Amino acid sequence: MGCCCSSSSTATTATAGTTSKLQPLRPNSRLFAAQRLKVTASGKTIQMIVRRLPMKQSEVDSIPNDPNVGEDFRLIFGPPFNMCTKLTKFVYLSGIGSLSRENLKKEGFTLIVNATYEWPCIEPEGIMCIRVPVDDAPTDDISIYFDEVSDKIEENTQLNGKTLIHCLAGASRSTTLAIAYLVKYEKIPLRNAFNSVYKRRECARPNMGFWEQLIKYEIKVKGQSSVRMITKKIDGFSVTVPDFYEKDYQMYYLKEVDRQVKEQKDKQENPLKKTKSQKQFNPKTNNYE
Repeated sequence: MGCCCSSSSTATTATAGTTSKLQPLRPNSRLFAAQRLKVTASGKTIQMIVRRLPMKQSEVDSIPNDPNVGEDFRLIFGPPFNMCTKLTKFVYLSGIGSLSRENLKKEGFTLIVNATYEWPCIEPEGIMCIRVPVDDAPTDDISIYFDEVSDKIEENTQLNGKTLIHCLAGASRSTTLAIAYLVKYEKIPLRNAFNSVYKRRECARPNMGFWEQLIKYEIKVKGQSSVRMITKKIDGFSVTVPDFYEKDYQMYYLKEVDRQVKEQKDKQENPLKKTKSQKQFNPKTNNYE
């Protein structure tokens, strides 16, 4: 069910006996090391379970109606999060809700990038699977993987292979990696890259920390950035958002303002309370604890 990467012994190659033409990850690279991590930089336990085959579509479809599944997962396995979104001829974006056996076979993916630490892994035959073990938290550094992931996606593209990038919902982590690829190899300005992804997948929304990392990455790649972060005072609290959100994406802007203000108020009132990003995900209960 749900995601793909590889176990420690097969992390850099497709399943034995397949026809993948992709080169193994470089042994001295961050991405290579990431396949063997057991704990993320932020202290989250990485789920290293490997499932050789993804779920059947009938199993995936049953999840939203399962009373034992948490509310978050009923949402993720329904539209629009469960849709597989085509970004370019060879690059797709999704959440775990679209990773059924039938979908993977239909699209003919040869590379899957799993941008989670918390979701168990699968190794579909004929597909190279790599994990980017990050949390969807503004403090997590996903940018250390931008170049290597983008390079691997481009390698697959040059071989006429299709790549699927996914996280849990296909909203933040996977979107961030997809945008980094578009900036580097499609030569699209960061702002335009986000607009392009959003037009195809309206639930796409990198968290604010990832936005800051994308801005720095665009400066690294292009020498300047098409986006900047701005800070406003709302009800006495500092709120930071991309400069075009308020005008072009008012719904996102208002949600982000509300989220940041609420988070800061909660921190003031309950300084010891854990935020969702500080909790550990338990795949057995499908909840954060």
